[in-house]
Amino acid sequence: MTATRRRADPGRAPSRYRVWAAQVAAATPGARDRTVDALRAVAIAGVVLGHWLVSAIVADPDRPAALHGASPLSALPALAPASWLFETLGLFFVAAGYAAARPRRSTGHLHPRSTVRSACQRVARRGVPPQAG
Repeated sequence: MTATRRRADPGRAPSRYRVWAAQVAAATPGARDRTVDALRAVAIAGVVLGHWLVSAIVADPDRPAALHGASPLSALPALAPASWLFETLGLFFVAAGYAAARPRRSTGHLHPRSTVRSACQRVARRGVPPQAG
């Protein structure tokens, strides 16, 4: 049995998803990589969900107005392996490394060595206190 793909009907309006995707593509600069942006978004969502699994603000059943911190993992220990999926620090390093390795056309630093040198100079300038005049 062969799978048939649905072809776009020229008389039919595009789906909301396709319209949204076209708007995102038009608003994204050409040099920007949406895959890296998606990795960042997944990493941030993982951090938020991972922190929720570790600590959450819950209402006290005996006193509904009283809030306190509790871990959902204490009530649902079977979710502990799910918390391992939210270890997304590696995704942050991949996205940051990719962004750092790309040439900086906007600053004119096309060589990685000059990019690293300018980054070190910016960090050093922040660490040096201004001289009294």
